[in-house]
Amino acid sequence: MEDEQAEQFGLPKAVWASLRYAMAYEMALTPVDFLLRRSAYMLFDIEVAQAYKDNVVEAMASILNWSNEERAIHEEELDKQWRLVTLADVLK
Repeated sequence: MEDEQAEQFGLPKAVWASLRYAMAYEMALTPVDFLLRRSAYMLFDIEVAQAYKDNVVEAMASILNWSNEERAIHEEELDKQWRLVTLADVLK
């Protein structure tokens, strides 16, 4: 079942397991919570964060039953933090 869900959201098993653990035991309720604060992918494995951030949003939106508005808010928050962490605005 877990493998099927990982595949459904296009996430590697390790990222999926980390996401599910963070949501279940660490109260990760947003993509920023997971990608920055719980897994630290945005700080220490930016390639993984970049490759799967949209998939993480999709999975969390599905699991947590976000409305379109809630999803947009979380995507905006993630984009803002992404720019801060990667200095995207500074390096342009």
